[in-house]
Amino acid sequence: MSIKLKYKEKEYECASIIWDRDSLFLDIESYWIRIVASIAQKIAEGTTDNWTKFEQIRNESIKSFQVNPETGAIDPSSPLFIMPANNFHFLVSTKLISIFPEKSFSELDNLLSDVINKTILECQSYLSSSILKQKVSILEQVGSSVKQIILTNDLKENNTAFLKELKLGFSVELLSHVNKEDDQGFLATNSLFITGNSFLEQLYKKKNINNVLFVDDLNSISIVKEKSADSVIVNIDGASKGNPGPASIGMAFYKGNKGKKGELLKEVAEALGIQTNNFAEYTALIRALEISLENGYKNIEVLSDSELVVKQVNKLYKVKDANIKELHEKVSSLIAKIPSFKISHVRREENSKADDLANSALK
Repeated sequence: MSIKLKYKEKEYECASIIWDRDSLFLDIESYWIRIVASIAQKIAEGTTDNWTKFEQIRNESIKSFQVNPETGAIDPSSPLFIMPANNFHFLVSTKLISIFPEKSFSELDNLLSDVINKTILECQSYLSSSILKQKVSILEQVGSSVKQIILTNDLKENNTAFLKELKLGFSVELLSHVNKEDDQGFLATNSLFITGNSFLEQLYKKKNINNVLFVDDLNSISIVKEKSADSVIVNIDGASKGNPGPASIGMAFYKGNKGKKGELLKEVAEALGIQTNNFAEYTALIRALEISLENGYKNIEVLSDSELVVKQVNKLYKVKDANIKELHEKVSSLIAKIPSFKISHVRREENSKADDLANSALK
């Protein structure tokens, strides 16, 4: 099983996708730089009560991560993006050993190891506010069509917390505290590693590892959907007597023949209880998509007389109603699983079959 992704007019086919969590889905300043600041503060507090030395220790600790203590600017080649988080103590110990001539490297390293690992775990609380929610939608679009792996050099506990925050409806593999300088076999030939870090891209290319894609705009990635010769046309309708009131949905599935309806394949009529008209219209679309997936329909054209639903799904109208937003997100996740999908608006008289089915469910 494979998938084709398109980015900047170029297509990439792969059997699994490895996402660089840190450069794609997290706000660097809200997470990694706050971790560095917390680590530097804790180290300084735990090793001296001399203000001048405190500032020196704090600044040198920050610099060890290739972060500017004054501006907060972070270098793309920073160990934060490459070195496993459980090895940060070695990095900082190497930088600070000259400030502590009374300690052996082993003593200092043991001391900092405990401080740094505890601090990183405490910084797990930063994850929720650091996740770039709008970027995560690409994970939903890919769904279970291929294996997805979220990779980071962060601690396993923090990566697990990150995945929990996403609330994905499908399984994703986690690779934590990875040393990204060594591919360690995670870059299989049939996989695609996607990163927003240009340094990593160049690092792997120097090693002749070419299945790496650098993206500067994650929202520009799209899924190439294969066209199927077998098409299905679905008329859908939702009704509510009272709005809200007793509601129902109706769907009529036809074989598609050069864009025209052919043989009737299936009729569906379902009652929904007390609901609004918009809820019914969206539910009709959701059920049509679910039934299409259950029956293996791959090339779907939906016809609806709801201008609101059609234009919101086609991104011509914004979804402002909080009650509809969840339904719209459900529709988007289902569409992502169908190779070819189209939805069009039709007049009520052209949707009479679905309307009759919806009304029959009320009776």
